[in-house]
Amino acid sequence: MPKILMLDPNPKSAVSFYRSIGTFSYLHRLDPNVHYELLSVYNWNTWMGADILYVQRPYADDHLGAIVEAQKCNVKVWVDTDDLLHEIPNYNPNHRTFNNPKEKFLDNFLNSVKRADVVTVTTEVLKDYYSEYNENVQIVENAHNDYAFPFMKLIGDSAKAINWRGSNTHRMDVLSVAQQIVNVREKHKDWKWIFVGNDLWYITELLKGNAIEIPEKPILTFFELLRTVGSSIQVVPLVDNNFNRAKSSISWIEATYGGMTTVAPNFPEFNKPGCLCYEGEEQFEYYLEKCIKSKAFRQENYEKSFKYIKENLLLSQVNRKRMDIINELRNK
Repeated sequence: MPKILMLDPNPKSAVSFYRSIGTFSYLHRLDPNVHYELLSVYNWNTWMGADILYVQRPYADDHLGAIVEAQKCNVKVWVDTDDLLHEIPNYNPNHRTFNNPKEKFLDNFLNSVKRADVVTVTTEVLKDYYSEYNENVQIVENAHNDYAFPFMKLIGDSAKAINWRGSNTHRMDVLSVAQQIVNVREKHKDWKWIFVGNDLWYITELLKGNAIEIPEKPILTFFELLRTVGSSIQVVPLVDNNFNRAKSSISWIEATYGGMTTVAPNFPEFNKPGCLCYEGEEQFEYYLEKCIKSKAFRQENYEKSFKYIKENLLLSQVNRKRMDIINELRNK
């Protein structure tokens, strides 16, 4: 039985749900001998008898310190990230945090990547970027947790509502298509806009009563909301930059779970069956209008999305890649 230890900077976060606790908690379904222990503190005796240390997005001094200590005791180190931390745009509130020279967050993260026995990422863009610093970078995609939330069809093609979900890091992304959203609202006033997130006045005030704001929700409530929000379409506007191109397509996966057809940028991760990929603001508006006008078009693309995700992006499938890495590290 491998002894796996885990360091997670934010165990209650969505990142933890998709990349660490929310995924490792189900590895025993594939192999009953696999379990992990979440660390809160550590010292020399923490590493005794351990086989693997898994660290999700190590950026602080103590994260790097744990990696150094573990390797002194011949514990294999597995580092994971799902964001291109070195290219966070300056409009993102996290830019200042990670680029504060006093904190050395980026240096700590890069040193962690260099020291790791394996690095896992979500996308090809991330793999290409961090392969310069570690020769063993592997892709483990973000996936829908079908253990906790069975992946069943839910087609919202009769609901006249358009959904957006995100954090305050996406303000510039939404503003990049704000005029197009207003244009569509003026032509289709019988359709509601639903924004799931915080501090969204900058877009909802432009929609003159056609917008519903729902505050950010905890993970379990959010997944319930996806199935009950009553939207037919989800929009995923993103500014074209390296940080956004490195993102996973989890917004499309979530939308499909919620019965929605997705309009997203033409980035490699979104260029999948059923996801309507726009290039430029005019095409964003075109696809959005086409979805509004045609239930058949929405349903056709929802069905394509559902089929692809069911065959390729469920946690019960993707976790096999984690099992392969565990076996690789144990035999290294």
